[in-house]
Amino acid sequence: MEERQQEGERATQLPIKCGSSRTNATTAFLVGLVIVALLAAIAVFSLYRSHFDGAWAPAQNTWGEFGDYFGGVLNPILTFITLIALVWALRLQSNELEATRYELYETRIANKRAAAALEQQKSVADAQLEQLKLEEHKEDLIRVIERVWKDLQLALDEGVTLKLKPTHPKDAQPNYINISPNKFIAMVRDENAAYEPILNDPTNEYVLTPLRELIFELEGLLVIFEKLAATDHVTYYYKRRVWKWLPALSKTLVLPEGVLEFFSPDPQANQFNRLL
Repeated sequence: MEERQQEGERATQLPIKCGSSRTNATTAFLVGLVIVALLAAIAVFSLYRSHFDGAWAPAQNTWGEFGDYFGGVLNPILTFITLIALVWALRLQSNELEATRYELYETRIANKRAAAALEQQKSVADAQLEQLKLEEHKEDLIRVIERVWKDLQLALDEGVTLKLKPTHPKDAQPNYINISPNKFIAMVRDENAAYEPILNDPTNEYVLTPLRELIFELEGLLVIFEKLAATDHVTYYYKRRVWKWLPALSKTLVLPEGVLEFFSPDPQANQFNRLL
């Protein structure tokens, strides 16, 4: 950063120094020309005085002759000096135009660099903004997943009235049982035969519809999170937890094959077993 500032200061001071040097050189050159012209005039006058009488001439024609001599000798010298001054002025103007052209070129290059730097900064800022939006979206999604998971746990603990399949064909009156899905899952895990009368009844499917919808919602949210996140830790975590009770619950709650496949154990998720 300091080096860039020093370069900027040098770039700013350089034209000033060059312009000052050119101005001093021009002033010295013009003063030199004036001195040369004065010396030439003095030399011409001294030459005349050295060959002729120095008294004032009373005749007008003598003054005319002196003027012809003085102008005839001095005018070519002054014309030559004027020509030199004109050539110097043209050269100076050419140098000034070249310096202006170079400064414009440097300004154009600097503007291009500044535009490129601004574009790069804009790209970085846009990338950071997109990353922030992605992180915010992921955080919002995690909060929704946690809320659905809590609702799912409450639904598993809440008691529901399920219809029992008649044990004898002659039983006319249906029997019902109030049981939570978690208790039913425990019965299936323990291979308790008492859960068998609950199976295969459309009424139970209807009662358990809210639970099925929560499972579908959790699946959809985890699919979205897998697409956004660079890691699958969160989805593996919930998949392994759901798979603990989903196969047992599927004994009475009919689920699409894709749902069971989505939550089924994955070999890559074995490293997360300790989290459960």
